[in-house]
Amino acid sequence: MLGVEIEGAVDAGGRTIHFKADRADLDGTQLLLTDYKTGRTIDSGKRASTRARNFLKQVRTGKRLQASTYALAGLSSTMARTGRFLFLDPDTEDHARDFSVEDADSDFITAAGSAWSVVSEAWDAGVFLPRIVGPTGSKQGDACDRCRMRQSCRLGDSGYRRRVIEHVQRHTPVFKRTPTQLPAVRQSLLRLWWLGQEPPDYPEEQHDDE
Repeated sequence: MLGVEIEGAVDAGGRTIHFKADRADLDGTQLLLTDYKTGRTIDSGKRASTRARNFLKQVRTGKRLQASTYALAGLSSTMARTGRFLFLDPDTEDHARDFSVEDADSDFITAAGSAWSVVSEAWDAGVFLPRIVGPTGSKQGDACDRCRMRQSCRLGDSGYRRRVIEHVQRHTPVFKRTPTQLPAVRQSLLRLWWLGQEPPDYPEEQHDDE
């Protein structure tokens, strides 16, 4: 073991992303950076291919980025790197504890890099829309239950939620067809909203801009 609470950084999405790994181990020229998790595992399926597919799906939507970011940091180094989540819950089955990403895993590296690019672009554009609903508007946002700003949020404002959903649905058809027809800020918002997902085919209607 090299150490614990190891800090590092990686250039992604046009900015420097700082991170802290819970543990670092060195095996020859292979650096292993671990992020311990006490919550529910990413996927408990029996097939390794299914677990990997669902893991990648989450990374593409901007979730579970730590392990891929650890591996992404290795691209500018001669030392090979592996980032991993290690789930510690005693009820988690052994096959569903370790979710690793190597710096040669191009699908994960590309997905993480794309996610950071979209998030960085939204940050630079000042797009900080609260994700109080999921992308299709059918359920509450994934992070709402654990958000520290929940008490001051408009989560319980049904009118606000409806306006957010209507805004997204109104502009998604043009975003899918010719995104450059939209203002840059709206493009950034919709790229973030539909990160890693194919937007539905909403009917295109004529509306005045908001």
